[in-house]
Amino acid sequence: MHFSTSAFQRSTLLRPLGSVSDFVVERLPHALAASAEDFRAELAKIADAATPHFHAQCLSLPADLARVACLDLAVLAQACGHTGTDVPARLHLLFLDMATRQSRLPTMLYEDCVLNNPIDTDPRLFTANETGACERDFLYLHRGIEESIDTVLHHLHAMVDQDHRRAAIAACDLGIKNAAAGFAAFHAMPMEQFAKFRGFYAAPANARHFGVSGRFSESINTLRLLLDGKRIGWVIPNYFHEIIDNLHYYPSQNRARMIAAIEDAVIHDRAFIDPLTAADENVKKLAMRLRKFLDTSAGIHFQLVKKFVH
Repeated sequence: MHFSTSAFQRSTLLRPLGSVSDFVVERLPHALAASAEDFRAELAKIADAATPHFHAQCLSLPADLARVACLDLAVLAQACGHTGTDVPARLHLLFLDMATRQSRLPTMLYEDCVLNNPIDTDPRLFTANETGACERDFLYLHRGIEESIDTVLHHLHAMVDQDHRRAAIAACDLGIKNAAAGFAAFHAMPMEQFAKFRGFYAAPANARHFGVSGRFSESINTLRLLLDGKRIGWVIPNYFHEIIDNLHYYPSQNRARMIAAIEDAVIHDRAFIDPLTAADENVKKLAMRLRKFLDTSAGIHFQLVKKFVH
């Protein structure tokens, strides 16, 4: 499956923070590659960009641009954390205020990098050149997996209608095939390049928040909940508490879908798919294939985390 593109469409640039966005997209990766000192020198040039007037303008951005603006500020804060640099005070305050307006955490989230990042047209990356291309593909793979699992979730619900069940099963099989191809592609990535950028997505030393991680994929967790319901808690202790305690790390776009699946799992002694598997052998076999996919993908993710994230 092909998730990435060989060329950028540079005609559509998303720079909601003006010179700050320009810095994040164009100069930050090169400055980080040079040295922490180079990064600080470049950062100093935009330190006072967030004037009171600029601040007020940013707080009135439409929702789609506000999400990209928060991504820019999150990348900036993350780069500062990994270079031992203080975020310029005005930009730090702007991030806090914009995060409050969006009911989100003022830190870089999985949703920022994978779902809100304009990867096709104006990507936000920590690295450049060959490593940057690998980093971009890494984000593409994650986005492709998310889209494929979204397809599976949609068609799982469609199976309630028996007239559409055969087509829904076929669509689910195609979705997990595509998602599995995405996970398999992680193994084909050049690990030397992967190691150069992955650290930037981890929480900086002494941070009081989590780093960016696939563990915060809403779609993967929702799929698991629809398949196994309350039974997940028997296998993974504190599973439900972990999700609820860290709810704001999960993508906001479909968070309500995951919460509904949690509520359904806790209230009922059965999973969403149980009545369907009891009534239809083909759905039962599909559920087995979906669980196998989830277990295999979890194993791949664990191997990568164990090797590169400390």
